[in-house]
Amino acid sequence: MRGLMMTVVALLVLVPAAGAQNKIEVKTKCPQCGTHFVAEAPVPAGMALVPASSFKMGCNKKVDQECKDSEKPYHEVYLSSFFIDKTEVTVNDYAQCFEAGGCTKPLTAKENQYCNYGQEFRDHHPINCVEWLQANQYCQWAGKRLPTEAEWEKSARGTDGRKHPWGAEKASCNFAILGISGQGCGKPGTWKTCAKIKGNSPYDLCDMVGNVWEWVSDWYEEDYYGHSPKMNPRGPRTGKTHVLRGGAWTSKLSETPRASNRFFFMPGSSLANFGFRCAADLN
Repeated sequence: MRGLMMTVVALLVLVPAAGAQNKIEVKTKCPQCGTHFVAEAPVPAGMALVPASSFKMGCNKKVDQECKDSEKPYHEVYLSSFFIDKTEVTVNDYAQCFEAGGCTKPLTAKENQYCNYGQEFRDHHPINCVEWLQANQYCQWAGKRLPTEAEWEKSARGTDGRKHPWGAEKASCNFAILGISGQGCGKPGTWKTCAKIKGNSPYDLCDMVGNVWEWVSDWYEEDYYGHSPKMNPRGPRTGKTHVLRGGAWTSKLSETPRASNRFFFMPGSSLANFGFRCAADLN
């Protein structure tokens, strides 16, 4: 269990507004994660509110000895408030989009034995084997969008510069689905979403590290942090590869279970350890 100061607690209170919709007052008990915000509409089902504030992005050398050049410099970024999915998009979620004609069919176990789509008992596993375009299509169909890289990182680590979503404790299968004791913490592939709630982020988001790598909206540039905007950065204008964050069931402990770690791949790639979650603006 995380300490009280590291746990985000949202209190939703209806506040009448003359001539307008009721507003939802959102308060948090995490001083590092934002103090108070009034949204014009309720937090969407299955999503969390990340209040507007500054946070430090990149590798924090005070707590992390594995810093890579692409994670430097450790720099301050201000982000406006946004919503983000509490879980990775599941097979069942994506199937609804495909059946409605909003998404193209992902790879199945016929193409790759570790792909979840169409497999029995995998409805609540994260959708995997999806390209960046398919992830983007789904989020648009759902009335959302892919998160930016900065939004993803703030959602994963909060504003206190922690190494892992859960804090300073060493990465293990107690906290995330990683490549430990065989593939996927001893299982051949992904697990159901939210199977390791001890590893939840300060905003109570599941699987921000492990299970599947998550596509974000940004193009990748190794030295982007050296010249990125200080407010609401959205990545380079163009590129050849897109960013993925968070590691996966195939990730070794020595490689990726860190909130600042960056990965990239060609947008047309659809591997069994690639998935995503969506974000949304407040209005």
